[in-house]
Amino acid sequence: MQKPPARWLILAAFLAVYLIWGSSYIGIAFASETIPPFMMMASRLSVAGVALFVLAWRTGAKMPTRRQWRTAVMAGIPMFVLNAGAIAYSEARLGMPSGIAAVLLASMPLWMVLINWLRPGGTPPTGLVIAGIAIGFVGIVLLSAPEAGMPALNPIGVIAILAAAFCWAFGSIFLRGADVPSSAPLTTGMQLITGGTGLFIVSLLSGEPAAFDPARVSALSLGATIYLAIFNSFIGFSAYVFLMRHVSPAKVATYAYVNPVVAVILGALLASEPVTLRTVIAGGIILLSVFLITIQRLPLFSRPPLAQAAQ
Repeated sequence: MQKPPARWLILAAFLAVYLIWGSSYIGIAFASETIPPFMMMASRLSVAGVALFVLAWRTGAKMPTRRQWRTAVMAGIPMFVLNAGAIAYSEARLGMPSGIAAVLLASMPLWMVLINWLRPGGTPPTGLVIAGIAIGFVGIVLLSAPEAGMPALNPIGVIAILAAAFCWAFGSIFLRGADVPSSAPLTTGMQLITGGTGLFIVSLLSGEPAAFDPARVSALSLGATIYLAIFNSFIGFSAYVFLMRHVSPAKVATYAYVNPVVAVILGALLASEPVTLRTVIAGGIILLSVFLITIQRLPLFSRPPLAQAAQ
C-alpha cells in the first residue's frame, strides 16, 4: 500500500491553494497596470500551460489525440479566453476592485446549477439549492448596488465578472462528458495553451501590440505576471491535484470560501481597496449561498470547481 503523505505536506498544499489562488486577483490588478490585460493574461496562461504539458509528458503521460485537442479548444474558449479575459479587462480597464471581483466570481456554483438544470435532460435542483441560488442573487444585487460615499462599481464590469463566472461554469459542465486525457496536468496544460493562444488573438485584434511599449513595463507588473504564471497556475494547480489524490473533495472545496476572503484582505492591504460593512455582508451572503448549494453533494460538485486555477 502507498504510504500516506506527511501531514505537513497536506497543510502546505492547503495553504498554497488558499493563499496563492486567493492572491490571483490582486496579482492581475498589478500585472495589468503597465501590461495590456489580454496580452498579460495570454502570456502567463501560455507559459503555465507549456510547463504543465512538458511536466506531464516527462512523467509518462500519453500524448493527446486530435479529438482531445479539439475538446481543449472548445473548453479553453469559455474557461480561459472569455473567463480570464473578462477578469483581466474588468480590473484593468473598468476599475473593478480585485476583492469585489473575487467575491462575484464565487457565484460560479450558482451558474453551474442553473445551466445543468436548464439544459436538456438536466437535473432539477432541490429546495435547499433553489434557496441557495436565490440568496446568492440577493448578495450579488446588494454587492453591486451604489453605496453612499463610495465610488460606484462599473455596471459593465459587474456584468463582465458574472459572465466570466458563467463561462467557467459552462466549460466545467461541458468537460464532464468530454474526451480528455487521464492526466490532470496534461488536460489543464492543453486548455491553458489553447486559452493563451486565443487571448493572443484577442490581443492582436484589439490593437494591444501596436500600443504596447515594453520600456514602460514596471517591475511590479512584470513580477506580478511571472508570479501568476509560476505560482498561481503551476504551483497552485499542482497543490490542488495533490490534495485531490489524498484528501476528500469536500475538504478541498473549502478553497471556494477562503479565496474571496484572502482576495478582499490583500486588495485592502496592498491596493487600498475599500472594504465596507455592506461589502462584508454581501460577500457573506454570497458565500452562504455557495455553501448551501455545494453541501447537497450534487454530482456537479463531486470535484470542486477550479475557479481560481484560471485566474
